[in-house]
Amino acid sequence: MEGEELVADLNKQIAEYNAKISSLHKIKELITQFPDLERYPDRWGNVRYGTTAVNAIAAEYEMNHSCGCCRDAALIIRPYIKLANGQIVYSKPAEFFVGNGKSWGYGDVPKEGWREYMGKCNIHPKIIAAVQSHFDICMSRDDDKDEEESSENF
Repeated sequence: MEGEELVADLNKQIAEYNAKISSLHKIKELITQFPDLERYPDRWGNVRYGTTAVNAIAAEYEMNHSCGCCRDAALIIRPYIKLANGQIVYSKPAEFFVGNGKSWGYGDVPKEGWREYMGKCNIHPKIIAAVQSHFDICMSRDDDKDEEESSENF
């Protein structure tokens, strides 16, 4: 790499560093707004910031499994709010492990005590109800499948 190509590459790196610095300043501003802000990195290099101030007011959430290739991976719920400036702030803790994918069959199986723990953390009832609804759907689909299988055997 030389000449204009090198200059273009350096300009790209400078722009990336400036974007990172801007992001760090926004996080510093969040700390003044939310003094108990905590950093939650995950295994894929994503970093989320959470505060207990969000717990009772967050009505949105992310739901995914901890692993895309393992059928029985943990089911994770991440309640959050989106601020006016577009920043996302998560609850504290930022992740709730509420169940696992079924090794065989459809959907997810709830972890014992997940509702109580989310309630103890003051998570918005709308989110708890949505997660329960997810598990109810998983169970009803599994029941339908079991009924179909059992009727085929007779």
